[in-house]
Amino acid sequence: MSWIKRSDETPQEDGKYFTFGSHGRTTAWWKGDIHKFQNAESGENEGMQDMDGEVYMVTHWMNLPEKPEPPQES
Repeated sequence: MSWIKRSDETPQEDGKYFTFGSHGRTTAWWKGDIHKFQNAESGENEGMQDMDGEVYMVTHWMNLPEKPEPPQES
């Protein structure tokens, strides 16, 4: 997996993704109907300003890795 520039491509499906931007590395939901990421922790949509005046922006994204296999019993 590698980072994808937000300006080059956006996710094809709504869902949760690993993102990097003004809030550092975090997870966010892609909302295709509004073409924006929504921070999974704060609920802020891209372009929203937080209480400190920082505007939430995503510059890169990637798919989340697959879940690990459950441990096998011996």
